[in-house]
Amino acid sequence: MQVSFKPIIHLHRQRKDKKYSVIIRIGFKSKYVFLETDYAIDKTDLNKKGDIKNRNIIDKCNILIAKYREITDNMVDIKSFNVAEIKQKIENYLSSKKSLCFMEFFSDFLKDSKQSPSLAIYNATYKHLIQFSGENIPVTSITPKFLIDFEKYLSDKMGSRGVNMYLSTVRKIYNLIMDEYEYKGYEFRYPFRKYKIPKAKYSKTTSLTKEQLIAIIDVDIKGIVPNRARDLFVISLLTLGTNAKDLYLLDKISDRIEYNRSKTKNKREDEAFISVKIEPKSEETKQKTGKRNADRTNCLRILQTTKRN
Repeated sequence: MQVSFKPIIHLHRQRKDKKYSVIIRIGFKSKYVFLETDYAIDKTDLNKKGDIKNRNIIDKCNILIAKYREITDNMVDIKSFNVAEIKQKIENYLSSKKSLCFMEFFSDFLKDSKQSPSLAIYNATYKHLIQFSGENIPVTSITPKFLIDFEKYLSDKMGSRGVNMYLSTVRKIYNLIMDEYEYKGYEFRYPFRKYKIPKAKYSKTTSLTKEQLIAIIDVDIKGIVPNRARDLFVISLLTLGTNAKDLYLLDKISDRIEYNRSKTKNKREDEAFISVKIEPKSEETKQKTGKRNADRTNCLRILQTTKRN
């Protein structure tokens, strides 16, 4: 004796938005009960008989029905059940499948991402979510409204770049959860279809003049730390923006520096390989006082000193 399933709508139950909720009719022993879905359609999705003709909705319902049939096929001695009990079994199963915790998955992700160059961003996003909504956030709670409210919370604390970055991280974690659990039978109502992450706003770039750059390079600074900071600025300037972490991780230095940019090497097929020629000793220039700077620092020497120390 087989349980029957069919997606239908009740024509006499039109919603306030003029749509009809799609339900699954469960039939057994000539008795019927109904199970709600998350889908809704309007009259254009129905044929003249009132049956659903929207192919997309039918396909989605068939996926649900396949899951329901799997549940009933595994019920021992199903003949002893009535249709209401079968519906209850299905609902109990679905309820157990909706208990995914977003923050629990996020926490496990952090433990597995300790070597990620973006770990600081992940950690910051996690902490902001806890401050905003606590440690127990079910995946089903990540709705467009939740994201809008979280955006407002972030906007009170930071600029548009931070808001964009942290919300993008939430989307990344949500996508990872879907990849992990959707094929296992979990249902997801993807919130980022309706909610759009605000774009980061960048202020107009202000460039230093040649004279300002020379002044920074030539200024007489006392103290190891300030000098090291200025040296790293010079290195970055003369090596097309190489950052301090990549300088520290250099294995060798010759007439070129070659490395894989740590921030993006795991995101690109070429592993973000960069090769930069080390420029020769800068041309001596006069300071504003008219004195000649006879000891302009050679970029290669700065690199070697930085690596050694």
